[in-house]
Amino acid sequence: MKQTAVPGERAPVLGLAAAVAAFVIWGVLPVYWKAVDTIAAHEIVSHRIVWTMVAMGMVLTVGGRWGEFAREFAPPSRLGLTLARSLFLAGNWLLFIWGVNNGRLLEISMGYFCSPLVAILLGWLVLGEKLRRAQMAAVALAGAGVVLQLTNGIGIPWLAFLLAATFPSYALLRKISRAKSLPGLAGEAALASVPALAYLVWVEWTGSGAFVHEGASTTALLVGAGVATALPLLLFGYAARRVNLTTLGFTQYLAPSIMFMLDVFAYGKSVAGRMPTFALIWAGLAVLSCDGIVSRPGRERRVEDGSQPGQVSKGGPSSREAVPSGKS
Repeated sequence: MKQTAVPGERAPVLGLAAAVAAFVIWGVLPVYWKAVDTIAAHEIVSHRIVWTMVAMGMVLTVGGRWGEFAREFAPPSRLGLTLARSLFLAGNWLLFIWGVNNGRLLEISMGYFCSPLVAILLGWLVLGEKLRRAQMAAVALAGAGVVLQLTNGIGIPWLAFLLAATFPSYALLRKISRAKSLPGLAGEAALASVPALAYLVWVEWTGSGAFVHEGASTTALLVGAGVATALPLLLFGYAARRVNLTTLGFTQYLAPSIMFMLDVFAYGKSVAGRMPTFALIWAGLAVLSCDGIVSRPGRERRVEDGSQPGQVSKGGPSSREAVPSGKS
């Protein structure tokens, strides 16, 4: 007799597929932004913010979640946290798109590989978490890799530093404010949309804007930035409720790995002189991942609906949390 699969039994498989799809999309997003690299990064980011708000508005309408969205702005203390998250998020997006359009994809990849390690440091510095030996070793390995690059004459990877700092900081604010995924992002996009929309109106008024002036394909890509942002977030939100954090911890490395390979194999960027740095960072991540498996026997749990890519758990940032390039 043919057995029918129980929906609940397929959830982990579908969740894993959604997680992989989300991180792959985040990994190839640089190709999308390079298609509009003739436009200034701040104008691209402004369009991304505005059209993301439009996309989020549609999703909130379909889901009937405007009430949750409104709670992102009250009381005033919550509004302040939403504004702070909005600033970190917009800053992260601007750095990412500027880096892509200026051929700095290797640095971007390095920054997002380092994000889980920075999350651990934030947990120690801000939340007073105790670090396990493996976590200390992982951070030390990555730190040694960064120091090695500083001393080999290649230069300071400041873009990697800023990306590695801004997104875990955003994630920490997400943790503190306990913002849910879609209403939280919509609240952040709504606040950022005010100056972004004002800027876009101004550049159109002065005749320096790219919208509808750079061809139909460019206009479509700018409008599509909202969907390009919302789709992987929706996929991740679906996956996060069905896949344990250890699995997400591994899949999160897909995005920076794809970025690394894109820059090397598609865009011909040389990694000469940088491989020792990447090798030490990867070694640190390997230690971190192994520690995440060993330290979680029988304690697998799923991310709550209020979580976000990179959001820290109740205990603070750790190797068990996904800190992907999802916001890029």
